[in-house]
Amino acid sequence: MIEFDRIPIKDETSIIEARNKIRFLAKDLRFSSMDITKLTIITLELGLAVYQEGEKSNIVIGFAKKEELFGLMLVFQGKKERLNIGKFKKFFDKLNISRTEDGFQKIKAFKYILNPAFEPSEKFINMEKEKFIHLARLELLNELKSKDEELLRLFNDLKKAREEIERWNEELERRIERRAGELEESQAKLIQLEKLISVGQLATGIAHEINNPLCAISGEAQMLLMGKDKNIKNASKIIVEQAERIKTIVENLLEFSRKKKLKLEPLDINNAVEETISLLSYQAKIEKIEIIKELDINLPKVLGISDRIQEVFLNIMLNAVQAMEGKGRLMIRTHSEKIMGYGRRRTDILKLGQEIVVIEFKDTGKGMDEETLKKIFDPFLSTKEKGIGLGLSICYGIIRNHNGIIEVNSKLGEGSAFLVKLPIPR
Repeated sequence: MIEFDRIPIKDETSIIEARNKIRFLAKDLRFSSMDITKLTIITLELGLAVYQEGEKSNIVIGFAKKEELFGLMLVFQGKKERLNIGKFKKFFDKLNISRTEDGFQKIKAFKYILNPAFEPSEKFINMEKEKFIHLARLELLNELKSKDEELLRLFNDLKKAREEIERWNEELERRIERRAGELEESQAKLIQLEKLISVGQLATGIAHEINNPLCAISGEAQMLLMGKDKNIKNASKIIVEQAERIKTIVENLLEFSRKKKLKLEPLDINNAVEETISLLSYQAKIEKIEIIKELDINLPKVLGISDRIQEVFLNIMLNAVQAMEGKGRLMIRTHSEKIMGYGRRRTDILKLGQEIVVIEFKDTGKGMDEETLKKIFDPFLSTKEKGIGLGLSICYGIIRNHNGIIEVNSKLGEGSAFLVKLPIPR
């Protein structure tokens, strides 16, 4: 360290003197106006913090070189109890506190100088010292008088503010304890509200989806009554198709609304993935879809029902194959991890820190726009010409009944990734 000046702290006036010197020096070193302001405020606070009447406290101003660059070094020394300097670490590039052998604590604060070519030459140091000598004493005294009362008032306000913050913290802790119980109750109500909203959506969807095929059936039936034999075969075919569509809608609705409690058993996810791929392999070959597997051989078991989990996997894989329209690559990965945050879209039932198994299905299809992505699990949303739009809603319900979640990442033209997350039993 190249020592520039050492200022004994005898009283508050000497602290003001140190502050002024540091301010003028920082200005000549071309620190920003904001950094100069922060530097002077911190000098005042640390100077008052280490000052102790009857002890040899001082502030040392100098330069030091770290990592081939020079910076301003300030050393505050006093014999008070150890101070909390954490709040100053954001401003200084290096900051530490230590104890000398004679019991003094020493705070070293280092701030890099913006000019990388700067070196504290003897000429520069002499010029700065000469400036300090010629600082008008009257100016310092006038500033001291004008700022002294303000400084004292600010520190008194600071003391009162700290006391007030302590009272606020105590009140905040009490409120947090109360809110914790209220939050748990509110979450239960929110889940129930989502169920009620889904019921409303179902009612609207049923009225719309069933009404269209019924109109078609009615129209074709009227054609039969007209007695035109050549139309009987075609009309009958349309009636059967529309009736089957209604049957499919009703079956999916029953599946979607089923709320029976599942009896979960230990399940090997990798086996479930392999079995589902075998069901899809022929269609994938026809569609020229390459299926790539990266399955963690040490994957822990989860609790689940194999048939239900395979139903979810098959639905996601079929959607991926259809999205790739005859050619593409489907990557299937499995691994375990720990929950570090919550899902972005719906209320999760997985908790922070919980260990989970993740099954990822990533395709190279056409992807989805943001609007579709937001509603991907909503009932009756389908991007297929003859789709009903309950497949992913059912998948979502199955995984929720297994105490897990499904997340989707997708961009239009860049494919989609479905992530099924299931908890590992403790």
